[in-house]
Amino acid sequence: MAEYANGVAVKEILDAEGQYMEEVRIVADGNGSMAGLQAYLYKSLSFSKVFLFDPEINDRFFLSKIWSKIIISPVISGFFPRAFVSKQQDLLLADNHKGKEFAKLIKNVQSSENREATDNSYMYPKGFKSVFFFGLSDKQQRRITEISGKSNFVFQENDLNIYSSPEKVFSTILANDSYTLPFNRIR
Repeated sequence: MAEYANGVAVKEILDAEGQYMEEVRIVADGNGSMAGLQAYLYKSLSFSKVFLFDPEINDRFFLSKIWSKIIISPVISGFFPRAFVSKQQDLLLADNHKGKEFAKLIKNVQSSENREATDNSYMYPKGFKSVFFFGLSDKQQRRITEISGKSNFVFQENDLNIYSSPEKVFSTILANDSYTLPFNRIR
């Protein structure tokens, strides 16, 4: 559902409004960051921006995964509220993207970003960047750059909570508007 909301639904809205060249800004936080990265892979959003605040990209502890698998099992799931079981399913799906699928996801996003930069970099005043990581530890940043190299993505410090400081999130998006086509800038 997150992939649909971030990717397909946005494409359908842009198509219906005739805004084919409109840039979309996706803001994701924590575990939702994997859905934000996944949404970027939709062809219609490959020139858009994804802002990942304090992304949770580390694999969960082994026992946490086992616990989630037990909770979602057909025998046990009936004893828990549906929302709790659904949350465990979401965590397991995110685990898949953070674990064995993570390198593939980063490579796919990198490939999409490189394609846009190669085809249309002359139109971007500061060059083309589309994925922004905020608040990663040095270890997490190294994990990504070992897969993609240092030329892709923007890594910045972060000290804000997106839920309690939406004005700072907007300021952060505006500060990175220089990576946007002039006719698609917010201001």
